Amino acid sequence: MKTSEMFAMLEKNPKLTLVCRKCGTEYFMTTETVFSTYYKLYAKGDGQIITHKGGRFFGNISLDDDWQIVREPVPGWEAIKALSEGKSIEWHSDNDREILCFSKNDKPEWAVNLNIFFTGKWYVNE
Repeated sequence: MKTSEMFAMLEKNPKLTLVCRKCGTEYFMTTETVFSTYYKLYAKGDGQIITHKGGRFFGNISLDDDWQIVREPVPGWEAIKALSEGKSIEWHSDNDREILCFSKNDKPEWAVNLNIFFTGKWYVNE
């Protein structure tokens, strides 16, 4: 999504975190509330948070940037609850080599091993 859409999504759901990846750096945008709600931008390079000396905005985003929602894993029971509410869910193995997708309308023709409820990561697709 473009930068203008990213701001609209944060207005609608301030709990979201969005990421833009460019030139080996990840730029994260979220909201934070202290006395009022404001947008918070920070960057990571090589897994470390990068800050500008003096804490000023480093200006490396543009209107044409492509932003994506950062999904947070949820416990297995929360994913199953979301599935019962009609949302689709995903399970990722610990190394992300295996991904299983579930939706209320899709009934898998195979049995699901109960180990997946206790390993890997669960995501709810909004």
